[in-house]
Amino acid sequence: MVYDGRVYIYMSSDEFEYDGNGNVKDNSFSNLNRVFVISSDDMVNWTDHGAIPVAGPNGIANWATFSWAPAAAHKKINGVDKFFLYFANGAGGIGVLTADSPIGPWTDPLGKPLVSGNTPGVPGVVWLFDPAVLVDDDGAGYLYFGGGIPGDPNPSAEQIAHPNTARVIKLGDDMVSTVGSAEKIDAPYMFEDSGIHKFNGKYYYTYCSNFAGTHPEGTPPAGEIAYMVSDNPMGPFTYVGPILKNPGVFFGVGGNNHHSIFEFNNEWYITYHAQTVSKAMIGDGKGYRSTHINKVEFYENGHIKDIKADMKGVSQLANLNPYTRTEAETIAWNAGIATEKSEAPGNPVEEINLDVTNVNKGDWLAVANADFGTDGAATFEANVASTSGGKIEIRVDSPIGDVIGTLDVQSTGGAQQWKLLKTEVTNVTGVHNIFFMFSGEEDNLFQIDYWKFTSKNPTSPVIPIESISLADAPASMKLNGQVTVNAALAPANATSPVYKWEASGAISIAGADNQAAVTIKGVSAGSGKLKLTVTAGGVQKQVEGNITVTKDSDSSNNGNPGTTTTEPSNPDEPSTVSVFSDLKGYSWAEEAINALAKIGVINGTSSTTFEPSRSVTRAEFVTLLVRAMGLKADVTDNFVDVPANAYYYEALGVVKQLGIALGSGDNAFHPNATISRQDMMVLVARVLEMTNNEQLDGNAADLSGFTDKDKIADYAAEALAALVKEGIVTGSGNGRLNPQGTATRAEAAVMIYRILNVYGLTQ
Repeated sequence: MVYDGRVYIYMSSDEFEYDGNGNVKDNSFSNLNRVFVISSDDMVNWTDHGAIPVAGPNGIANWATFSWAPAAAHKKINGVDKFFLYFANGAGGIGVLTADSPIGPWTDPLGKPLVSGNTPGVPGVVWLFDPAVLVDDDGAGYLYFGGGIPGDPNPSAEQIAHPNTARVIKLGDDMVSTVGSAEKIDAPYMFEDSGIHKFNGKYYYTYCSNFAGTHPEGTPPAGEIAYMVSDNPMGPFTYVGPILKNPGVFFGVGGNNHHSIFEFNNEWYITYHAQTVSKAMIGDGKGYRSTHINKVEFYENGHIKDIKADMKGVSQLANLNPYTRTEAETIAWNAGIATEKSEAPGNPVEEINLDVTNVNKGDWLAVANADFGTDGAATFEANVASTSGGKIEIRVDSPIGDVIGTLDVQSTGGAQQWKLLKTEVTNVTGVHNIFFMFSGEEDNLFQIDYWKFTSKNPTSPVIPIESISLADAPASMKLNGQVTVNAALAPANATSPVYKWEASGAISIAGADNQAAVTIKGVSAGSGKLKLTVTAGGVQKQVEGNITVTKDSDSSNNGNPGTTTTEPSNPDEPSTVSVFSDLKGYSWAEEAINALAKIGVINGTSSTTFEPSRSVTRAEFVTLLVRAMGLKADVTDNFVDVPANAYYYEALGVVKQLGIALGSGDNAFHPNATISRQDMMVLVARVLEMTNNEQLDGNAADLSGFTDKDKIADYAAEALAALVKEGIVTGSGNGRLNPQGTATRAEAAVMIYRILNVYGLTQ
């Protein structure tokens, strides 16, 4: 589950079981009644939040015996963030817990299963387990579950191939009730492990295939993760294919294959389990599973690429800020230690604070890529508790790297008697892995609650972001209208903010998505969601807002109209800008830019700026060209990589329909790639030939005056020659055409202005 700039992973509680001789025996799965939670904002440093006592006599849901295969979701209800943890009571039903934070404390709102054998549509499900949950863009919740093969122990070939034991049911607005009847999902060779995610408006149902019978070509091999796609969260779903082979293929130890696919910071990931740690520890997996993570990638047609499981995992998304409080149980790598519930104060959820314990000589823990900046660190401090004492040796880059400081820990009077200790460190700058090496004479040397460094230059500290909000965000907006929304940061001087805007549903991003402000456009009537992620001072925060798009021309923005503006990446709406303040040094383009802005052909990036040196994307230039030339056509289809809700959908559909743009061989246009100068000129030439109904005339002699004519691609030579002859292209200076250079906003404006002037179209 992703919430407030962090990924939370909820895992079942595989722990070694022992026989009477103290040997590890096969996992019976009979002790899985807790759910472990970890979280990260960078995908490498993970914070342990401990175990949720879900089931069993002392569990929160004490009616249940087990808490298998957990799934979590977040939803804002009546303006309040609520969190939901779904779990399987063995194969006999689905339960749910609720909380006000992603780590708890949790309560059981029902005192009974949410889904049981009596739930409408459930009869026929062999194993009533393995929930997956989706909260759609409109706030509606859906629960996916089920598994098993009917007819066991002697199922027919048809029962193996089409078990029909997967289900989906709509959840009530409260997320702890169901609506209507569960619908069947005919997942070929279904075994278990329902998964669900949404990508580009499509719903992807994923599952683990069964191990029975013979699986013919075109169906998922045994024990692999496969997927189906639908336009509706309730189905029907169409089978596509397998994406992740059984763990035995990658790690030499097999077993079942559970997973979850999610998006974080515009990247897609899959978590799954494999018996790798137990194999390393005891030489055999014996059914004990550990969590892995890898990237997920999509083809342009939306199909999922094959996923390669490995031990490496994924890359770190952001550096760790060592100058803020870091929980000791935030770990990239470790050896020997354990965590426990702590009595130390100061955690955001006091009763769930953990500390690092079971610290003995030779043990260590480490964090990845701590950024000490250019000033560097002066001191290190840690909140510790100890009955015996020991040392924390701080090394950079590896367990045998340079020692930058040592913290002497004396007895504090008890294992939960906490004291903040400090030591000076050798100045260290830049980005380093930090290893905390532990030494001492007795067992269980000390407990650590948290740690932090202080900067050598306290006058220029790293200031972490504390909260963000959406300023000027309207409750509603008009269809095809545009509104600018600003990011409001607290504190406003948070260090080096990085912005990422995302829009879904009835709205789309019109232009840059990485600035402090964003322009959004209403692309369809209905509900849209705007999400902002900001990373500043080593901390990441997220905020979301819902915006309704209406066709009613008299609708208002509920008293908050936002800030109307224009945006280079969405030139759909005419601008009223007459003069831009950032055209110094662009006298050759100033007349064209201001003239086109006045007649609504091109827009500024704000009411006073144009950003003339900024590169132009292929979609941006086509949109400007279509508007300038008044091109129209009935758009019946489009390039495969042009989303239907993109602002440029109509313009690219027009040029495709008219034969002006042909795209690449796979019917793709690559709309967000920058456009080269020669491609810009080719499009212009084709438009002029079509609108004038005559072939442009140009030859090699027209290019003879340019020193870089040999760099012109064969497909572009005739078009460039014709535009030079027409006086539309004069080169980029110094006798050069720079055909392979990236076109800028200023160059695009001049090109279009010359077309309109040469052909008398400026009116």
